[in-house]
Amino acid sequence: MASVFLYMHLAATSLGLASQWLSAVTQPTVHCLIKQLLGIPAPFKIYDMMVLGYPNMEPRPKPLRSREEMIHYNDCGEDDFRKEEEVREFIYRIRNP
Repeated sequence: MASVFLYMHLAATSLGLASQWLSAVTQPTVHCLIKQLLGIPAPFKIYDMMVLGYPNMEPRPKPLRSREEMIHYNDCGEDDFRKEEEVREFIYRIRNP
């Protein structure tokens, strides 16, 4: 099931749409409210849902390493990985744009 949702998210993005996997539908109260809202007959069960629509904002660019830093030919050594300080700096930049 997760693979299907992954492909649906990728397809939505390729069409310029925004999507969000909604997993709270298995909670009894939420399940009943969604079925009532959407007119889903009682015998049917909802296992997962995906919210789909046009985004109301552009996502901010993600800080990525260069391709040369991530692709290694024939070997990959300890020097090819980020150091502890680089990881902390990366996390800080992600959390504090």
